[in-house]
Amino acid sequence: MLFRVILDLVGELERHDRAMAARIRRSAIQAYSTSWDRTQQGRLEQLEIQLRRRLDKHQGSGRGRFRAS
Repeated sequence: MLFRVILDLVGELERHDRAMAARIRRSAIQAYSTSWDRTQQGRLEQLEIQLRRRLDKHQGSGRGRFRAS
């Protein structure tokens, strides 16, 4: 579920910053594809926070805040 949320957020970020979206996507895939443990879950949680912050910065550009559940 967390990985899917991250991919959705990355898709939204691509509309504003393709390069950053690509870097975050690569990091998420790397974290998800390694041995799944608390460390990797923490990495994905941090990526989600980073994505939401970046999207919040673009909120004023006419796009609403993106919230996935």
